[in-house]
Amino acid sequence: MEVTSKLLDFLLDLPYLFPSECIPPLSVLNSILMKGEFVSGMGEDLEWKPFLIGQNEYEEIVEILTSGVHGTYFSDNELSKNEDYETWLIEVYSKYFNGAREVIDRIKYQE
Repeated sequence: MEVTSKLLDFLLDLPYLFPSECIPPLSVLNSILMKGEFVSGMGEDLEWKPFLIGQNEYEEIVEILTSGVHGTYFSDNELSKNEDYETWLIEVYSKYFNGAREVIDRIKYQE
């Protein structure tokens, strides 16, 4: 559990990883973790040694986040088909922010 708690703290420190407290699917999360960097565009860029997490670790993280201790986190199985963070993020904003066209356009044009 300590490894999961350190991992959870690390993930919660990544800005914009959980838009609207929506938990990214394992494939999206691992694509981010394997990049070894997270560029937020707001001066909060982070770097780390690339790594992957397994299904068991992911399920523990989801269980902890959805328990309500850290907020109102949830996972959306309809959005779990993507492996690409930007595509997943656009789908989250489209579904939960009524399109938020200006946010989606910013995400698309940052690539």
